[in-house]
Amino acid sequence: MKNKKLTMMSVFAILLIGTVGFCIQSSRQTHPKAVDEEEARKAYQLLSDSLTNKSIMYTDLLEEGRVDGQGEGSAFPDGSVDMEDYEGSGVSLKNKEAACYEVEVNCAGLYSIYLDYKPSLGSFSDYVISMEVNGEQQFSEMNRIALPLYWKDSTKFYPEDQYGNQTSPELNRIKDWRTLPLYDSTYVSAMPLEIQLKKGMNTITLQNLSSDDLSLGKLVATAEKDAISYEEYKGKHKGILAEEIYMINSNDYLYKNSLQACYFAINNTALTPHITNKKLINVVSWNTPGTEITYKITTPKDGLYQMAFHYQNNKEEMSVFETIRIDGKVPFEELLNYAFPSTSDKWENEVLSDDDGNPYLIYLTKGQHTITLRSEIEPVAKVVRYMGLLSEHIAQLQADISKITDGNTGSGRTINMIEYIPETTDYLEAYETLIHYVQYKLVDYTDKGSRSEVISDLNKALNFINKLQNHPDEIAFYKVYLTGKDYSLLKIMGNLSTMLKVQNFSLDMIYLYGRNNLPKANPTVVSSVKNRILTQIKNITSDKQTKVQDQPVNGTALKEEEDPMRAKGYNYEEENLTYKLVWSDEFEYEGLPDSDKWGYDVGGNGWGNNELQYYTAGENAWVEDGKLILEARKADREGREYSSCRLITKGKGDWLYGRIDVRAKLPKGLGTWPAIWMLSTGQEYGNWPASGEIDIMEHVGYNQDTIHASIHTQAYYHSIDTQKTATKYVKGVSEDFHLYTLIWLPDKIKILVDGEVYFTFKPTDYELNPTYKEWPFNKKMYLLLNLAVGGDWGGAKGVDASVYPQKMEVDYVRVYQSEEISNLHPITD
Repeated sequence: MKNKKLTMMSVFAILLIGTVGFCIQSSRQTHPKAVDEEEARKAYQLLSDSLTNKSIMYTDLLEEGRVDGQGEGSAFPDGSVDMEDYEGSGVSLKNKEAACYEVEVNCAGLYSIYLDYKPSLGSFSDYVISMEVNGEQQFSEMNRIALPLYWKDSTKFYPEDQYGNQTSPELNRIKDWRTLPLYDSTYVSAMPLEIQLKKGMNTITLQNLSSDDLSLGKLVATAEKDAISYEEYKGKHKGILAEEIYMINSNDYLYKNSLQACYFAINNTALTPHITNKKLINVVSWNTPGTEITYKITTPKDGLYQMAFHYQNNKEEMSVFETIRIDGKVPFEELLNYAFPSTSDKWENEVLSDDDGNPYLIYLTKGQHTITLRSEIEPVAKVVRYMGLLSEHIAQLQADISKITDGNTGSGRTINMIEYIPETTDYLEAYETLIHYVQYKLVDYTDKGSRSEVISDLNKALNFINKLQNHPDEIAFYKVYLTGKDYSLLKIMGNLSTMLKVQNFSLDMIYLYGRNNLPKANPTVVSSVKNRILTQIKNITSDKQTKVQDQPVNGTALKEEEDPMRAKGYNYEEENLTYKLVWSDEFEYEGLPDSDKWGYDVGGNGWGNNELQYYTAGENAWVEDGKLILEARKADREGREYSSCRLITKGKGDWLYGRIDVRAKLPKGLGTWPAIWMLSTGQEYGNWPASGEIDIMEHVGYNQDTIHASIHTQAYYHSIDTQKTATKYVKGVSEDFHLYTLIWLPDKIKILVDGEVYFTFKPTDYELNPTYKEWPFNKKMYLLLNLAVGGDWGGAKGVDASVYPQKMEVDYVRVYQSEEISNLHPITD
């Protein structure tokens, strides 16, 4: 018996020790290694100083002990004249033109810049300017400063399609003069950029980098004070807690500064508005830092209010950040970069509260007020900068190793790399320090702590570094851990940096309330089941299919003398059409692309999208091993940082209707923007977008494996947020070849990937009697293949220079046409 008891006690002791050990280990894993700020700064400085192309970033300066200025100074631009609708004088700048301001301040120090500006009548893209102060740029972000356009709905009575579902109204650009503080185009700071001014007169030069004209007026340099704390705010604002609850629907915004803040209609009974038999617009979503949206509310009396947001953040594991302004100002510093935790696929009510869960009380006077939300990345901007530096340095170290070994990794064991790069061990130690620092900073913004995938990926990066530290003299042999394409330090840094910049945020309602209970964040099980059943019944019994079949098929006529969009339709059966190959390039040759089939668009003017590349003729495209290669390179060319290629068939291959197949493998990496698309040969209806554009495939590197198909016309295009588009997730678009297909018929367009239709456009779905504004696709068009770098869309999350060169590979291009379609005549009676 004693032996039995002893055995049981031993087992219990072992289990207890194991449990304690597990808890200790878990505890260790929950808290990543703390890294002293000074230690991280030294590691950062070591790597930064060793870069061949060193740059000073704004986040670098924020760590320095800089001194605030005092007061303010203002000026109008040199040579300014009276401007229409503006109380003051200004100048109008064309592309590359600059305005000069002489600004006097009484004290040297840091100042924020506020600027009056007005977009030109034809502008539909945000402006970008550069800034110099006293002849120099104090940090890299002064190269690209954002001046956004502002937009508002043309109506709050939402149009309905033929099934009664709500669609987005047209957007009107706000054309008035606007005063805004200057931010860099990536919005690394929630507060305006601070620049160093000397005592006395300062020369501030602003250059218009955009293709459209820009009017500039008064500039004010002001020494802004930090927002006060909530404790100080609370002491200044006393009042009675409100009795009522005020609800602001996300749809009812006054204006926004980004077309990427889009409407959605979601079938969820917890969202407002919602009815089962229709799709009602009930959500606004955005994901880009700097996106700002403003609402209006009228309060009946003075009082204190709690504020809550019915929101969704489907960014896996990570918080996103919004700054909240009341009447244009942040009431207290706790509302700068407020963290909204991940909700996965659920919705939550976030009550603005302190770390202990105590709601903030916001004082509002009787009358009208505005509430503004702006998406931010400041809390993780320093981390993103550190990862960017790591990527730059790893790429440079890889290049140095390749030079020493002449690219022969097999000889890496026979070369003692420490003799050639004696700082190798110091570099690896700095890598380790910075990754520990990144872990330590990010763990507070993940809902799973050290068990999150973010921290796990960084642990893998530390493991790679550990393996390299064990063999620093043979690092050439182990450089797959540095830059291997499948999984490496460079890959991990790039992926995490991209993920952190994206701020997924969807908004349903804003609540201002006192003692009231908030509506439930998510539907009850009963309401969800009931909604699902009613939706299924509606889909089964709906006359939608009948409507589609009965709808007259309007299309384009083939005779020039006829009004192309008044035809009543065409008699043909799509499934019975036969196609014949009329043009192709199988790339079964070597050298430059066949000049009988391909030409080039050449230049570096930004191509209407602020793209960064210069398109060459024959330098960045070639054919080898049966494939066409288009390559984007990090190489200065004609004043642009990158070179690439844009191949066109214009004048060598122009078609009206048919099927086009392009089998291609896409590049990857932040800033890549490959496209397969078509433009009008004769531009019969006018300049873009009037004569139409068909995007068979677009892919942006920050949204890997998601492809896009779109059409653009005068009625439907992205700058006014009306384009018709679709997206599809296709795994491995950069690892494997996929078939991208356009089927272009006289009355509709279909776009497919690997034989599956995922985009269809019929103008009669939107307009009973379409004109060329809805359907310009009755004229010949030509094919374009290009690989852009950066730009308004491709560079929306930045450009990772370390990933270049990048290639787009094309296996074949085949064009088919149908005699049945070519011989069709429209029904006109």
